[in-house]
Amino acid sequence: MLNAQPASVGLSTIAGSVIYLSGAISRDPDWRSKFAGWESEAAKHSPKRILSPTIFPEGWEYDEYMEHCMIMVRRSDIIVMLPCWKNSTGAEAELAYARSLNRLVVLL
Repeated sequence: MLNAQPASVGLSTIAGSVIYLSGAISRDPDWRSKFAGWESEAAKHSPKRILSPTIFPEGWEYDEYMEHCMIMVRRSDIIVMLPCWKNSTGAEAELAYARSLNRLVVLL
């Protein structure tokens, strides 16, 4: 699902798509449980696959996480920006990359 002009769309549009969840991580000690909640919410809308940084182990350096997250952004059809994304330099970078790839964007 690509779009020449990335648009803000709702979760109802993710059915059958590969989605990537993006949001603040570094300054939020509870980020894994928040992402897990959004993974559950997204699953209700029948995406083909949900990609999320929750699969990565703890203890990596920031750039290691970002390198792998950008691969997931590239592999997604839609990027879902969680409510906390505006507080995250990494999420802003993921959004910019997704837009450069003409991915659809869901702003929550």
